[in-house]
Amino acid sequence: MSNIKQPSFQDLLLELGNFASSRGIFMIFSLSSSIELSNGFYLGGIRLTDTFLLVSIVNISQLELEPLVPLLDSISTAILVDVEKKHPFHNIDTTIEPSISKKIMRPTYSNIFAASIELFKNSLIIPWSPSRITSESAVKYLRHYVGGNLSGKHITLVGLGSIGFKLALSLVEEGCNVSCHSRNNEKTSRLVHSINDIKSSYTISSAVHYSNIDTAIASSSILVLATNSKAFLDIKQLMFRDISTSFILDVGKESLNKFTHDYISEIDGLIYHRLDIGQDLIQFINGKLSGEILTSYPRTKQHNIHGTIHNLVSGGYSGKSGDLVVDDAFAPSFILGYIDSNNKYVPTPEIMSNYKAI
Repeated sequence: MSNIKQPSFQDLLLELGNFASSRGIFMIFSLSSSIELSNGFYLGGIRLTDTFLLVSIVNISQLELEPLVPLLDSISTAILVDVEKKHPFHNIDTTIEPSISKKIMRPTYSNIFAASIELFKNSLIIPWSPSRITSESAVKYLRHYVGGNLSGKHITLVGLGSIGFKLALSLVEEGCNVSCHSRNNEKTSRLVHSINDIKSSYTISSAVHYSNIDTAIASSSILVLATNSKAFLDIKQLMFRDISTSFILDVGKESLNKFTHDYISEIDGLIYHRLDIGQDLIQFINGKLSGEILTSYPRTKQHNIHGTIHNLVSGGYSGKSGDLVVDDAFAPSFILGYIDSNNKYVPTPEIMSNYKAI
């Protein structure tokens, strides 16, 4: 194994792009940044669907991204960018000649999304909020657990960070009373107050701050864990109520320590579930592709239709008099209309048949 040459990061990216191309699917890269100490950026998860291949590049800075942009831009259909992590600005000394008395500084962007907008020229940039999708996915799962209607339910939420806050607000707006606890009591109190201020005046449900985690857990049979720390809870804290009929949804970083996880797995009637946002992420991306690429990409091409050459346009392409407007100029299925002599669009829906591209 030591004699086998390991592929470079760029070679690996190109190999993934070729794989997606051979399957006839979209190649999508997900970018996220961090200011945490690390050994640099790395490849994270990879998801393969019938529509796209999603490859995560984790913990990448603007300076690390810039040399990769030409390759990524040439092989990717879209770039999925985490917009939640925004870091302080940094200035880079770009002075070429040391004898110059004045320094030439170039600022880097405060988040990887801003950098992506400037750097990528061909790829569709898709901004996304991981905490928003996670909270929406959690609400969806809770609806499924209770049979669809969350109104009137009581839920305990431990952890009121970015995910927890969005989740608590969504649950209150759906009619749930939410018992909230996190380690920072002062901040939790402010956030709970904000939730109750934001909600509609016609919403009778509310969020309640519990400074003691034991009483927060004891207040409800449905427990949602949205902590930023691993092994946040131990079995002693869960035992402040009869948990044999409880439901625990873990949306954080594996909030239970190993002993607690093993212990509750043996309790009859208790349901513990780790949230996976995979399906919701796939639906989110497919929705963006459907709206931006599959049906709305500006294109023009000539086709032979019923023995006559026509110029076809789609996706908002600026057509001229006589052009046919179709769903996709490269592979048309429908004639949506045409451009008249006054350069106005006239709708005339028709299913296409017997055409030949030239």
